[in-house]
Amino acid sequence: MKNIIQVVCAVIFNPEGKVLLCRRAQGKAHAGLWEFPGGKVELGEFPQSALKREIREELGREVVIEGSMPEVETSEIILQPWRAYFPEVSDFELTAHSAVEWVPSKEILQREMPPGDQEIAKQLQKEE
Repeated sequence: MKNIIQVVCAVIFNPEGKVLLCRRAQGKAHAGLWEFPGGKVELGEFPQSALKREIREELGREVVIEGSMPEVETSEIILQPWRAYFPEVSDFELTAHSAVEWVPSKEILQREMPPGDQEIAKQLQKEE
């Protein structure tokens, strides 16, 4: 039986209503694909704590979590997305990504993304 990995990601909105997408760096799984930032939940860690830690590690920023979105399950992961925003403006310190971009939610699916992130993007489009 394959171990399913618990993963969290942030759907981060800016004041203009655009969503933050991050491009996976070379040498990483899914290199070159666009995703919502986040990562694995460590053993004994709460999902919200894991998300705040991952955003600090990957982007060098503090994030405020507003609420959860429906989980997405693939053959490898259970992906739990959370709506979030940055409480202040500052530069990103990229450690796991080669680029970041603010994208209108209706344009997210034009990017090449891993399957779980695609499902979250579809959820966002249905909300519009």
